[in-house]
This record gives sequence, structure tokens and C-alpha cells, in this order.
Amino acid sequence: MGEHKLPAVKAVATACQEAVKAMIEAPDEAMRVQTPGGVFTVCWDERGSATALGQLAFFAEYLEATGQFER
Repeated sequence: MGEHKLPAVKAVATACQEAVKAMIEAPDEAMRVQTPGGVFTVCWDERGSATALGQLAFFAEYLEATGQFER
């Protein structure tokens, strides 16, 4: 009753877990984001818990990439 498909499901689950782990690990170097205000360098502080503007640079990059800020 579907047992022959189990190894493929396990392989997919393993691949997904590895991809998530790679995304969660903080990069060792600074990232550059292009925003309507120019290029900003973003660095992660592993000791910090949260900041008020933590995701703002990435939202500004989204606005620049999609042209939503043009108007």
C-alpha cells in the first residue's frame, strides 16, 4: 500500500532538511543589498536577539527589484 515509494520520500525529506539547514546558517561575510537609497552592507550579529530595522534592508531590496518604489 505505497511502501515501495518510501525510500523516495525519505530522500526528499533529507534533501529538504539539508536545504533548510544551509539557509539557517548565518553567512560568514557581509551581504550587499541594492535599495532605492543605494547599496547597503548587511552583517548578522549572532549575539543580537532582534533589531527594529533588521529586515528593512531586505524589504527595500524587494521594492527596488520589483519596481514598486518607482511611483
